[in-house]
Amino acid sequence: MIINPLKQAVPHYTGIPATDEPEVAIITARQAPFYSWHASAFVHDHKTVLVLANDRTKTATLLIGVDDADQSQLAEQIKQAIRVAFEASDVAEADIDTYFKNAGDLALGEAFDRSTLPVIKDFVSWLQANYGPGELPLDQVVNRAVIERLVSVPVLTVPSHSSKSELATAISEV
Repeated sequence: MIINPLKQAVPHYTGIPATDEPEVAIITARQAPFYSWHASAFVHDHKTVLVLANDRTKTATLLIGVDDADQSQLAEQIKQAIRVAFEASDVAEADIDTYFKNAGDLALGEAFDRSTLPVIKDFVSWLQANYGPGELPLDQVVNRAVIERLVSVPVLTVPSHSSKSELATAISEV
């Protein structure tokens, strides 16, 4: 699975090993966009929030309050956040397990997909508009309630305007 952060967000994703061949990672991500995620980061209430969106389905997930100084658990936290987003989208556990088996280990690439970047910006704007200062729960890195709300946000760049239906289609093809 390839995580493609925006350039300014790369320092927040150093817990993921960088790919040795960025060009090959881009080609792979374009051929299998379901296993590629674009990512960004922003600060809310003095805490770093990481936002990821799947390149194919535009399904979003997030991590709240990731410690930039200790990213030893980042890969597992990202997988957990993706799992929660899939569960919130009514994907069966067996299908989620198959997804992770097919996706492989996480590798850090470079942002390249201009169609996913505006979606991430929309998710960040939605989060900032719906969670004012002191309103975003900061007690859990992977917060199920926030992710459940996030996956329900309409995505205007996909035909169905719903990442849930796009995810259902993609998971049925795995």
